[in-house]
Amino acid sequence: MNLFNDEDLSFTDDFEIEDAKTPVETKEDKDTEDKTDSKPTEEVEDGLIEVEDKRSSLNTEETEETIEDNLDGEDNNDIDDDEPLDKSDSSSSPFKPFAKALHEEGLISSFDDDEFDKLTEELGSPEEALMEVTRRSLLQEVEDYKKEQEEDYKKFIEAKEKGLDLNEWYKITENKKFYSSVSEEKLSEDENLQKQIVSKYLTEKGHSKEEVDELVEAYEDTAKLEITAKKHLSKLKELEDKKEKDLEVKKVEEEKIREQSRAKTIETLKTKIDEYKEIVPGLVINKQTKDKLFKNITQPVKEGPNGEPLTVAAAKRMEDPFKYAIIENYLIELGVFDGKFDKITAKQKSKAVSQLKNALSNSKNTSFKAGKDTIKENFDDFSLPDF
Repeated sequence: MNLFNDEDLSFTDDFEIEDAKTPVETKEDKDTEDKTDSKPTEEVEDGLIEVEDKRSSLNTEETEETIEDNLDGEDNNDIDDDEPLDKSDSSSSPFKPFAKALHEEGLISSFDDDEFDKLTEELGSPEEALMEVTRRSLLQEVEDYKKEQEEDYKKFIEAKEKGLDLNEWYKITENKKFYSSVSEEKLSEDENLQKQIVSKYLTEKGHSKEEVDELVEAYEDTAKLEITAKKHLSKLKELEDKKEKDLEVKKVEEEKIREQSRAKTIETLKTKIDEYKEIVPGLVINKQTKDKLFKNITQPVKEGPNGEPLTVAAAKRMEDPFKYAIIENYLIELGVFDGKFDKITAKQKSKAVSQLKNALSNSKNTSFKAGKDTIKENFDDFSLPDF
């Protein structure tokens, strides 16, 4: 069978194939060829046929295009090594993200991207901008602290003038500050704070420590701790407000009771003073003296070193505490405070008798000597009237 459809595939005599041999390329030839950077060639019998290296051609064209782009200045990726970096560019500086992180952590009171960029441009570097932001934040915190202290001092003066229990007032004030500083966001992120808030509220409602621990654990197991803490935080604020109002109401009620007691004491004092006819035997107390005694006991005459009111007796005591104590206790020892004046009167009688004896025994006193006609001397010029 003819596979080529009876086509005559015989070679003609006019077509001759010459015997051509291609030399085998050795390693040495390849190395020499690479060094001389010659174009690859194919050796045939009659000569060399040049074969174009397309890869080298492409690389050459790309290199030429790159050079032209560089000459035209169109390549923006190249950086001139001689040109200094612009420090005012805060977008690539780590100081701006660092400042923002400080603000998020609460170490810097305020931060604004545009403001930071403006400071960077004004001061010349992001480092200086960060220092300025920190400085301003510290100054602002100091001013806020001063205002807070002034406000707290005003409230303290008001509480003192109202006569409130300052220890209780201080506890209430500190609790109110703490609860006001707890935000919902902060409470959501801090589980320990949630437990603290819930425990505080349950304790305020009268639960024991064991009951509080059990309830907190139950809220935690049922995933209700956070929402319960938020509710209890609001209730704790209300409780502290109520405590402050109750403290003022309690002070008003105490003042009423104190005023009633004071009025009763004054009436009792007046009655007691009126009962005294005399204190020292023989010296009768009249109404004028009684009114003066009442005034000296009830009305202050001066202030003490701490501004406290002092009555006559208290002021006298403060003038010389030792002297006052000695005299006071001496009178107590004599029994004066118990109404006993016999020792004082006995001493006075004894003194009078002694003085009389001294006068009678005096040699210079001849008025009462025996044998002297004292009556005649005294009545020489005496005569009865005429009737």
